[in-house]
Amino acid sequence: MDQKTLNRFWSKVNKYGKTMNHMETPCWEWTASLRSGYGQFTYPQKQMFAHRFSWLVHCGEIPEGDHYGTTCVLHKCDNRKCVNPEHLFLGSNVDNIADKMSKGRHVVCVGEQCYNSKLSDSQVLEIREKYVPRKYTLLQIANDYDVDQSTIRAIIKRKAWRHI
Repeated sequence: MDQKTLNRFWSKVNKYGKTMNHMETPCWEWTASLRSGYGQFTYPQKQMFAHRFSWLVHCGEIPEGDHYGTTCVLHKCDNRKCVNPEHLFLGSNVDNIADKMSKGRHVVCVGEQCYNSKLSDSQVLEIREKYVPRKYTLLQIANDYDVDQSTIRAIIKRKAWRHI
């Protein structure tokens, strides 16, 4: 990795971030583009998370991982923008999920609470009312709500939207 790449990386880092989760040193926060809250950096010619690049710079290669996936670079500080190597540690995907759950970030959304939900609770009730007397086919209902027939089928069989 050359000096030009390092300069480009450090130009996107604020080393005077806030101190989080009882860490002794402040977070070094990524100030450029984000994906899912994590910094993005291009190296060598592919997108990677900035905290993973920081690990490469400070600690060396990231081991390949096990049959469950790649080795994860996790945050002790729980700040997705942080690239401070003192705040980072390696773990498996299982470790990553356990870490997320222990910090209370495992959120299960249902129904219209989900950010990508196409339907509202009231629309789901309408769908069930339309289908029960079999006045409409799954295809007709799916077209009315701009969703796939499999979505309508799952709603009718209560495999989806079970909470209402």
